[in-house]
Amino acid sequence: MMKKIFFINLLAIFFTSVNAALPVNVIDLSLGKGGLQTPNANILTNTSVNQNHSIGGVAYGIGLIHFLPESLMRLPDETRIGIEGNYSHYADNTYSIFGNIRDTYQSYALSALALLQYQFPQHWLLTGKLGVARVTQTLKTSYSTQTLSQFHPEFQIDAGYAFNKHINSSIFYDHILGDASQIGNNDKTAPITTYGVNLNILF
Repeated sequence: MMKKIFFINLLAIFFTSVNAALPVNVIDLSLGKGGLQTPNANILTNTSVNQNHSIGGVAYGIGLIHFLPESLMRLPDETRIGIEGNYSHYADNTYSIFGNIRDTYQSYALSALALLQYQFPQHWLLTGKLGVARVTQTLKTSYSTQTLSQFHPEFQIDAGYAFNKHINSSIFYDHILGDASQIGNNDKTAPITTYGVNLNILF
């Protein structure tokens, strides 16, 4: 009888500790606006020519976050440190003359980020991310296709709310450094700026 009571108590302690612990893995889904910061200008300087351009648009991404054990980091209970791997896809930038698209820039990025998260009272969250992104940029013209990949620093800041220990959401601003090229050149990858909303699923 005593063994049975001890076993029941042990199970209760185990499940209580499991339920109290915060999940350490996160699926990070993002949707926003932005993209490559290629020149915000027309191809030709001749203003009498019918031409236009479209810069940025819908951007989306998916990432996987892993939070390091709190006991290992010896941080306050409100603070968590983690690492993230992320894929982001950006809208095309197009440049047209007489209604015909002449140059199209396409891009995506693979990121490796370290993050620091702080939870305020009433479930509010503030998260900072810093790392490196491998940006792949493709320029398609009427006569060729050129693809270039480069590594650049990346940072992001999020402000959000935890609905419970398994779901939280935030607004974010993200920037990847780069170098702007002249229209029609693909010798370096342009900076990327996006802002939008994140949905995090913790497990």
